[in-house]
Amino acid sequence: MYKRQVVHTFEHQDEVNAIALTAKHIASGGDDKKVVVRDVASGEARHTLEHGGPVYAIAMDIGLIASGGDDRKVVVRE
Repeated sequence: MYKRQVVHTFEHQDEVNAIALTAKHIASGGDDKKVVVRDVASGEARHTLEHGGPVYAIAMDIGLIASGGDDRKVVVRE
């Protein structure tokens, strides 16, 4: 088994249901109805995106983030 060092720990105000990772950013979403996009290297929050309900899915590509949740919406943002 590989031993890896914890680089950052991020918290939400409620359960975390989804994460997505690129080389530069990590996004997490959960029952607090938010998607938080952070810089992987520094851990600094870059964006907080609001949903109308808990977030269950996140996908990221170059310049885009898509999230979906309990509000029955898939939202694509730049």
